[in-house]
Amino acid sequence: MIMGRIMLLFLFVFATPSALVFAGECPVGPKDTALTFTQVMINFGKFTRNADMVATLGEGSPTAVKESQLDAALVELPNAIACATTVANDTTGTLLPASALETLTGADLENYAKQIKARMNEFVVVLEEYLTTLKEQKAKAEVDRDYSAAAAIKNKIKTWVGSVHDELTL
Repeated sequence: MIMGRIMLLFLFVFATPSALVFAGECPVGPKDTALTFTQVMINFGKFTRNADMVATLGEGSPTAVKESQLDAALVELPNAIACATTVANDTTGTLLPASALETLTGADLENYAKQIKARMNEFVVVLEEYLTTLKEQKAKAEVDRDYSAAAAIKNKIKTWVGSVHDELTL
């Protein structure tokens, strides 16, 4: 149940990222002293929302995408990549869903952590592809842009999140 809510946050959080966040950072929540898995999921929502909006708008009409929207996506996606990388590289075991930390022990917890890390490594690859695709569009004249590849990646992420949620929910 908690994991389901966390994954929904992944998709639907629309909070504006802090002006103090620099490209490539995974920020701690405003009331937290350390990064948590929940905050990482919230950060994914924050830092992918502009890319998703660009992909959606651009798929319908490439010229509907404002330069500022594309720029925001290009600034924020590295933060999503940093968050996924942080979880994938976590050696402390603290960046796991609370439900896993509360219910799993020993080898079960270790195996679960390996699954989470593997999935986050996959996510890094997809997010980097998303960023590259949007950078390629930025390099083109506005009238020559085609966001169909970005839209396909956005849909790939949505499908991926669903499968990971189904696979890793405790």
